[in-house]
Amino acid sequence: MTERPRLSLPGLFFVLVLMEILFGFLKKLSPTLYQPFDLLEKLIPIAALAICALILNGRLSRPIAFSLLFYGLYLLYGIVISYLNHKSSAVIFYQLYHEIKYIAIMVTFSVLHCSDRWSRKSLKVCTLVLLLSIPLILFQLGASGAYDSLFSNGGHFERGYVGGLQLPRAVGVFWHPSQLAIFSLLAIILLSSDQSMTRLRRPLYILLFTLCAVLTIQRLELFLLLCSCYAIYLMKDRHKLYLSAHFGHLILAVGAAFCISVLVKPGLYAGLVESLPSPRSWIFYQSVQTLLNSSYWGAGWGTIGSHAAADMTNAYSLSDLSDLWWVQRGLYLYDTYWPHVIGETGLPGLCLLVLSIVCLANQFVGFNARLIFFILFLTSLLSSNLQSIFYLVMFGWFIMVSENQSRQRLIAAHAP
Repeated sequence: MTERPRLSLPGLFFVLVLMEILFGFLKKLSPTLYQPFDLLEKLIPIAALAICALILNGRLSRPIAFSLLFYGLYLLYGIVISYLNHKSSAVIFYQLYHEIKYIAIMVTFSVLHCSDRWSRKSLKVCTLVLLLSIPLILFQLGASGAYDSLFSNGGHFERGYVGGLQLPRAVGVFWHPSQLAIFSLLAIILLSSDQSMTRLRRPLYILLFTLCAVLTIQRLELFLLLCSCYAIYLMKDRHKLYLSAHFGHLILAVGAAFCISVLVKPGLYAGLVESLPSPRSWIFYQSVQTLLNSSYWGAGWGTIGSHAAADMTNAYSLSDLSDLWWVQRGLYLYDTYWPHVIGETGLPGLCLLVLSIVCLANQFVGFNARLIFFILFLTSLLSSNLQSIFYLVMFGWFIMVSENQSRQRLIAAHAP
């Protein structure tokens, strides 16, 4: 009797990747079609915690151990500072659930190993997404009225500004243009290191994914795509990469100096916000004000920028943000990740979270895996990627596959 093939852990998460893509497409058609998966999706962080504990079984590498330690302290500090600021238990537990998403999913993918066949399956998924997205993009650009009628629940209603023109943002099979832009970016990074495709197919696929990313008109994602391609090019010459690293350190130093100046003289940042009156700049400004008003300790969860602040409290209507158009329309920017860390957990929470992130990055040996991990945090400047199941699953899967490719190359290089 032949034994039935059992679903492995990588296979389980591969099914989850396919489900995220499929149900994102169904969400374009109707929110009722997505509703069952939305309920199921809420259980994913809890399941990921159980799977992670099963895989680790008490055996922690140093990077993982320190990352879990610092993140645990970050969560503990968030609970304590929220309690001291008289936040309700409901607010604390609600935000705690959203905070757990990142550590549960990313650590699970960090400790999960896969074989080369999952790299090949990932390339097939990339090809399928590309082949399905291109006709939909052409349909959206050529017959936008009919497209909007068919996919009335899609995020494509937000127009992109190019010069003086307002153009529709391409979404392909996904619900929101950011999802297509991120998937295209991750696919290009994976394709750049794949050796199984022919010399003609790989450049063609990279070109088509780049075109898809451009048509989304997502400025941050396009900037990160250019930076990623440049970083991958520099990997061919380690001397150039070394020089580029020093340039990166200079950028970080300038960024740190800017952050310090904002804390010392917040009026400087207020003037910048007034010259760039975007919702995200305002919420960053308000988070800094909240930080200063709390004497750098943080005001606790449910104050500004978090899911709890938008869903469970009147934080937005009681602040200077209440007059902004996106608050009046209910479009709360709790999907901008870092403001809630700055304003709600203060400098202690921010430092603990950054330490946890740095430690987890040291778990990866491959350049592409670290690059994808770094992109995840950069995109969270303008989005909720660190608390979105879709983005965490996509980033985690591509990190796992890229890390496997790097480990296989290392093994082959040291083989006798």
